[in-house]
Amino acid sequence: MKIKEVIVVEGKKDSARMKEFFDVDTFETRGTGLSKADLAYLKVLHEKRGLILLTDPDYPGEYIRRKIMEEIPNVKQAFITAKQAREKGKVGVEHASKEVLEEALNHIVCFQEGEETLSYIDYLDLGLSGCERSKELRKMVTEYYHITKSNGKTLWKRLNALQLKKEEIQKVLK
Repeated sequence: MKIKEVIVVEGKKDSARMKEFFDVDTFETRGTGLSKADLAYLKVLHEKRGLILLTDPDYPGEYIRRKIMEEIPNVKQAFITAKQAREKGKVGVEHASKEVLEEALNHIVCFQEGEETLSYIDYLDLGLSGCERSKELRKMVTEYYHITKSNGKTLWKRLNALQLKKEEIQKVLK
């Protein structure tokens, strides 16, 4: 499978894993220390070829995503879960199977900045925050939309960025 965009991963082992299964170019962030020069280069890559963020499903991976999204808000993103990327107590892209990585790349999302399509009141009415079952309901929604596990406020922001409405989410929760 040939991938036109450059895949942003965290390290050399992640790059090796991607290149094991796909015809792809990668950019390694070398952990969370992205420099201004790195971010400027990523902007150029995004304009020329496009980028897909595929970071580890952990705190550093989320930090890297947020940092890049501050500079490139409309960057494409692929997500894997910790369960899908776990091996011998370690979690990361380097541990994911070909099938998991293909699935992630087949469900790329692009968050759009724009008008709020889901009010926080509607979000609460759906039970996605502040309820006994909120964590379970958030898990259902994140799995359906192929986005990483999120806390209440982050998921609300991501659902708005995907321009989803209450009715669409209600269907997922039924």
